Amino acid sequence: MIRKCRETEVSLSLLLQLEQPVRCIGNVEVWLGELLVQQMRALHSIIHLASQFINDQEFQLLAFINESIAQVPCHT
Repeated sequence: MIRKCRETEVSLSLLLQLEQPVRCIGNVEVWLGELLVQQMRALHSIIHLASQFINDQEFQLLAFINESIAQVPCHT
């Protein structure tokens, strides 16, 4: 049976949907590398959408914080 990864868990309650599923078959190094590429693409898309959302004149900070996967904690 061939498994396909379609999403990745990024926290306890959030799933990162991959733009293209990754076939988990063959050498582990190969498909893990492809999984990493797809994760980076999906994350890039989320960051791009967040950037557009923030630059909107109707931007609502609280809605963004509550709804967006793009928000990340800042550590000092």
